[in-house]
Parts: sequence; C-alpha cells; structure tokens
Amino acid sequence: MKSVSKDNQNDDSNQTFLATMRDHFGSVNCVRWAKHGRYLASESDDQAILIRERKAGSSTSEFGSGEPADIENWKVIMTLGGILQTW
Repeated sequence: MKSVSKDNQNDDSNQTFLATMRDHFGSVNCVRWAKHGRYLASESDDQAILIRERKAGSSTSEFGSGEPADIENWKVIMTLGGILQTW
C-alpha cells in the first residue's frame, strides 16, 4: 500500500476516494490504521469498535445506490462493544 507523502497529504488534487464503510449505527468519532495498513479500527457513538481487515480486490456497490464500487475492500472481522475507559 502506498503511503501519503508529507508533501502531498494536504494537496486536494491528489486525493482519491477509496471506500465507504456503513457498519456503524452512530457517528464515527475515531479511525486508526495499523502501521502495515492491513487493519483499521473505528469507534462511534453506537459504543462499538469495529476492527476491519483489508481484503484483496475491490468491493461491490450497494444495489440500486448508483454509487461506484469501492476501490479498497474492507471487511469487519471483529466487533467490540460496551464502554471502554482510558486513564
């Protein structure tokens, strides 16, 4: 997976839409990627943390949505629920 260089990270002309993730039932507050880019975790107002894994190939679009298929294919592999406390 190609990384975003410091020189290009704020260049709007260099941005590409990769995927839409619709698995949460509330607003997403935080997303973090693993350093190697294979996993990501997202947390939302639904008090769930979803762990996703990037799979090979592209994803299909939702039938009748009129949206293009996602370039990257992310699948939920684990769900963590409840309230997590940090100190």
